[in-house]
Amino acid sequence: ARGRLRGQGHDPEGHRRRIVTLLASGKKVDSKELFTTGQLRKRLREHLAGYARGPGLLEELLLRAPEDVREGLIGDIRRTEPRRAARLARSIPSMRELAKADAPALRLCLSTFSTLDLVCAFYDFHEGSREKMLEALPLLLRESIRDELKTFVPESMETVESARAMIMARWRRLELDGRVTSFLSASADSI
Repeated sequence: ARGRLRGQGHDPEGHRRRIVTLLASGKKVDSKELFTTGQLRKRLREHLAGYARGPGLLEELLLRAPEDVREGLIGDIRRTEPRRAARLARSIPSMRELAKADAPALRLCLSTFSTLDLVCAFYDFHEGSREKMLEALPLLLRESIRDELKTFVPESMETVESARAMIMARWRRLELDGRVTSFLSASADSI
């Protein structure tokens, strides 16, 4: 078994080169330069340091949580630190708030999701907000989602909340990358 494992894709040099290429693309650095100058460890540390920690990690987790879980956790924080809980609640967008975004930003956010994910997210959602968001999508996709919604019954409300959480997490990543403009008045970074 050991011989097979070594022979099957165990290529540390190849893995290292792929990591260098990925890091270089994110930093707009030539991958050969990064590889030959020995800055791989430094760039890798910088890249890993960019992942959410502290309040940023809490925000990321809350974005991915179903709405009732999110509200419960913010309520728990509110009991001990009401001001921080209020800032945190303002920093986490909701689907209704997302509907206030402009059409190009909505299209950018929603374009990576499958029709099924979008149908789940729009199930039992405020009709006016849903229609505003659907209008940002291409006609064929928009009509397909509307047709699916007529007969769609989710396995559970948890799948609906999960789909909504994925959309909100994507929106937040787009905000952090500067690809869409935040419509929220506070940031969890100020917590």
